[in-house]
Amino acid sequence: VGDAKALAKRIPWAQVSKLVPGRSGPQVRERWVYILKPANEKGGGPVARKRKLWTDAEQALLESAVALHGYGKWTAIAEMVPGRSDAQCKKRWDIVHPVEASEAFKRKRVVDAVIPHVRKDLWRRPKRKKPALQLEDFEVGEEV
Repeated sequence: VGDAKALAKRIPWAQVSKLVPGRSGPQVRERWVYILKPANEKGGGPVARKRKLWTDAEQALLESAVALHGYGKWTAIAEMVPGRSDAQCKKRWDIVHPVEASEAFKRKRVVDAVIPHVRKDLWRRPKRKKPALQLEDFEVGEEV
């Protein structure tokens, strides 16, 4: 099972999407995770098209995993909920807790808007002041 997870993390979805006209890497990955992936017993695989409902035990595992890892760490959360993908866990959380999901999304947008500017300012070298040009800096040639 560990080898399959390691392999899945290395799939270059952007390159795979070049083989599927009109689809982006994330779209191809989502289709694989939700519909085509045979190892996913909860709603995945070409035979099992019908989605399995979340059980109370799975919901409790999801609640405790989000409490432990926090909103947004879906890969770590999915590892604590057997048979569910990170995308399934996120969608379930967003459905059951729409207000919290909306607030987390707003916070992320604010952070994404601020952080690039902060990082740019942190790593930018201060501009050195160049000395003003003097008349002696120019070579004056003979007039022709």
